[in-house]
Amino acid sequence: MRKWAFLAVGGILGTVLRVLVTESAQRLSGAVIPFGTWIVNVTGCLLMGAFSVALQARSSLDPHARFLLMAGFCGAYTTFSTFMLETDGLLQRQGTAAAAAYVLLSFAVGFAAFRLGASLAGRL
Repeated sequence: MRKWAFLAVGGILGTVLRVLVTESAQRLSGAVIPFGTWIVNVTGCLLMGAFSVALQARSSLDPHARFLLMAGFCGAYTTFSTFMLETDGLLQRQGTAAAAAYVLLSFAVGFAAFRLGASLAGRL
């Protein structure tokens, strides 16, 4: 039960911060591109990288800290950071070709699925 509480708290904090950062960065930049989302994705990747190393190095931390920081906070802040963490793990275990294939397939199939979903919803 404690694991789920840590996950929920991290998720709430990540969700709130995502909206605050996205809206603030977009408003301050005045950019026509989704700059706020870009900032969230980049900072989420930075945090996921830092958390993954820090949590491995600090065995004295509560074992549920990983759920709070990585799955909860970073997962709610941006799933792009999880995608990067998993891609790095694949790169380390399987090499460049496997990681590149995963990235390319994720984007290609993900965008195709997005377009299919939009098309199907448009027909309703």
